[in-house]
Amino acid sequence: MHARLKLIRFPSFVVAVVFALATSLILGGVLGYTLKPPVSVPGRTQVIVVHESNPAPAADACTGVSTNRKDC
Repeated sequence: MHARLKLIRFPSFVVAVVFALATSLILGGVLGYTLKPPVSVPGRTQVIVVHESNPAPAADACTGVSTNRKDC
């Protein structure tokens, strides 16, 4: 009667999957950092001018027979 020693090996497929996931995370982070532009360049800008107060109407603007203006 011979004694046999049975070795339980860790499955190599699990090690390969964990290694592949770790490698993809590291490469994704490095490439994302490397390919990112250093300064964000704004596109087409648009200037909007907002007047805070309405100017007073001219003195002769409200004179006349029929005036349908709101500022008179």
